[in-house]
Amino acid sequence: MTTKLTEKEVELLNDIVTNEYANGQRAANVPVWTWSVIETRSRAAVLGSLVKKGLAGRDNHGRDGDNEDACVWLTDAGFAEWQERTKIAADLDAMTKANDKLEAASDALRLIVPEPASAYEQHFNEFYGA
Repeated sequence: MTTKLTEKEVELLNDIVTNEYANGQRAANVPVWTWSVIETRSRAAVLGSLVKKGLAGRDNHGRDGDNEDACVWLTDAGFAEWQERTKIAADLDAMTKANDKLEAASDALRLIVPEPASAYEQHFNEFYGA
């Protein structure tokens, strides 16, 4: 089940999960430093939206009240949303590749087996003996 998200929200979900400070752990509740994914005020607003939707969590104070250690993470729902969207994107990519292969095979077949002549071409050929 996918939640209605903006393009920027989807991008931030992905950036949190694939963040270098997650040490390759792609799972829910893996905290990364907020400063590593939030560079602007508008991006902070996007994070706020994800938090309101229950897809992300944040700790604004960090260890010992130091903002440098503030963290952000995806909730179970947020991680499930990311997984679903990643699966959809991978499926779409696979279908596009399969379609490209079919089109290439179809083009190759057209070189071997020409398309039948139209009714006009058949009439023309019969009339003029071509």
